[in-house]
Amino acid sequence: MTRSENRLESMAALRPAADIMTNDEAIQLLRRISEAGGMMSPDAAPHAKSGYEFSGLGPEEQHLGFLANLGYLEERFFDRVTLCPRCLCHHINLREVCPSCRKPNLAEELMLHHFRCGYVGRMSEFAAKDEALVCPKCTGHLRHLGTEYDRMGKTFRCKECALVFQDPPVEALCLSCG
Repeated sequence: MTRSENRLESMAALRPAADIMTNDEAIQLLRRISEAGGMMSPDAAPHAKSGYEFSGLGPEEQHLGFLANLGYLEERFFDRVTLCPRCLCHHINLREVCPSCRKPNLAEELMLHHFRCGYVGRMSEFAAKDEALVCPKCTGHLRHLGTEYDRMGKTFRCKECALVFQDPPVEALCLSCG
């Protein structure tokens, strides 16, 4: 029995049942990694529990951490995955919500600045008349972007509670457990 086989067997008592593998299984797994060029990187796999899997390993993938702990493999950072704290699923929907009612039903609108009177408001407030925008404050016509008015960015309006705001909070929703 070689030193590495002794090391594998002595560790068998310290590991959970899911990590138990025979010496032959460990050697076969290390051989497959060697034949793959000595490095393995996970591939994106939406069906996998964590969103990534090592192609061609299947259930043997669970043993990679064990072999790394023994010093046979070197672990390297690959990616950060956000998992649901309740069900540990990676199917997470990030969405902007209203800061008041927390609903995601938002409308995005451009903000305009009328140089002549200084009014700043949502584009929907500037009524369109004869191919020109009309300022709701001074009723002046805005025809030329950059000389009569400018775009100031965007704002959000909640379609549920009508709140108007600029920076919506971001919320994560698990698509598996809600």
